[in-house]
Amino acid sequence: NTTGDGVALANTRLVTLKNMVIGDAAAAPSQPANATNHVGGDGIELGTVTDVVLDNVKIARTAAHGIRGTGVTNLTLANSEILNAGDGNDEDGLNFVAGAGANLTGTVQVTNTVIDAYADKGINVENFSGTLTMTVSGSTIGRNANTLCGGSRCGEQGILARADGNAVIHLTVTGSSLPNVDGNGIQFVSEGTSATASTLTVNNTTITNATAIGIVVFGGTGDHTSTIQSRLNFTIGAAGTTTAVTGTEATAISIQPNGKSIVRGRVQHVTVGPSGTVNFGSRIGRGIEVLSDDVSDAIVAVDNNTVSRTAFNGIFANNGDAGLLDIRMVPERHNKVKVLLLGQDLRQRERDGAGRVHAGAQRRVSHRPLSRSLAAGIAAVAVVVAVVVAVAG
Repeated sequence: NTTGDGVALANTRLVTLKNMVIGDAAAAPSQPANATNHVGGDGIELGTVTDVVLDNVKIARTAAHGIRGTGVTNLTLANSEILNAGDGNDEDGLNFVAGAGANLTGTVQVTNTVIDAYADKGINVENFSGTLTMTVSGSTIGRNANTLCGGSRCGEQGILARADGNAVIHLTVTGSSLPNVDGNGIQFVSEGTSATASTLTVNNTTITNATAIGIVVFGGTGDHTSTIQSRLNFTIGAAGTTTAVTGTEATAISIQPNGKSIVRGRVQHVTVGPSGTVNFGSRIGRGIEVLSDDVSDAIVAVDNNTVSRTAFNGIFANNGDAGLLDIRMVPERHNKVKVLLLGQDLRQRERDGAGRVHAGAQRRVSHRPLSRSLAAGIAAVAVVVAVVVAVAG
C-alpha cells in the first residue's frame, strides 16, 4: 500500500492483529531514517475503537505516523517494531493527539516493542478528558535524529504525555531504554483542571545522549496569569533498580512546577553521569534541577542519587516567584554529588569541567530541609541557600 493507510479500524472493538508486516519487511532498527516510504499514510489508523491488541506487528517506513488514533480505549502493543515512521514534522511512532477529547484512555500496554528512527516523537499522547493508565515496559524508543524536515532536524521527544482539560494520565516507564533521542527523552505535562493528580513513574530505565533534557516534569499551563490549578505527582527511580540519565545535552532531570500547579514527587536512586567522562552527566546543564515559578506549590524529595560530570550544578533548586517550594534532602549524605547548590547565581561554587571541586569548597551537611515557610518568606528575592558537598573521586 503506497497511497493510503496500511490498516484502518473504525467504530469497532475486540480486534487482534498478530504476526503482520505493514510496510517494508526488510527494515531493521539499525537503519537510519529516510524518506523512502512503503506506506503512503499511517501504518495503522484507529478511530473510536476498544480493546485492540497488536502482537508481533512490524510497521516500517510509513509516510505518516506508525500508529495514529483518536477515541481509542484499551490498547496493547506487544513484541512489535515501529521503524522509520514519518518523514516530517509532527509525524510520530505512536500518535494520539488529533482530537480535543479522549484520544487514548483506559489501560494501555506497550511491551517489548522497538520504536526506532521515527521522524518527530516516539510516543505522543494528549488527552482533554478521560483517564489513561499507560505502561511502557521492556521497550526501546529512540534514534530519531534526522534531517527529514527540508534538510533540518525535526526530532523531538522520545515520550510526550500531556493531560489537558479534565483529563488524568498515569504513565509508567519501566525496564526500558531511550537512546539517542533528538530532543527530550521523556516529557510529562499536567496542565488541566482535574482534582485527581496525573502521575509519572520512571524506574529501571536508561536515557542516553538526549540532545535536550533527559526527563522533564512540568506542572501548570506555562501561562503566568492562568488560574488553572493542575495537579501532578511523580516518582523517578526506585531502590534496587538501575535508573540512569547520561550524556544529555541539557539538564538530566528537570522538575518544573509552574502557574498554580500542585506538584509532589521524588527523585531517588538515580545515576546521572558515569565517572571518568567529562560532562557526560550533562554537557551544558545540571544534574537534577527543581525550578519553581509563579504561585505553584511544590514538595520535592531528592535522595540516594549519584550525580557527576555535569557542566553546572549537580543539584539545583530555585523558587523564582511567590510560590511555595519545599526541597527535601534528608539526609543529604545519601546524595553523592560533586557540588550541590540550592539557590541561584552561585556559580562561583560550581565545579570545573573536569569534575573537580573548586578550591575552598568544604563538606557541609545539613539534615534540615528547606521549609515551606522559609521558601514563602523569601520568595521575593528567590531562594539563596548553598549546600556544597564534596565527594572524593
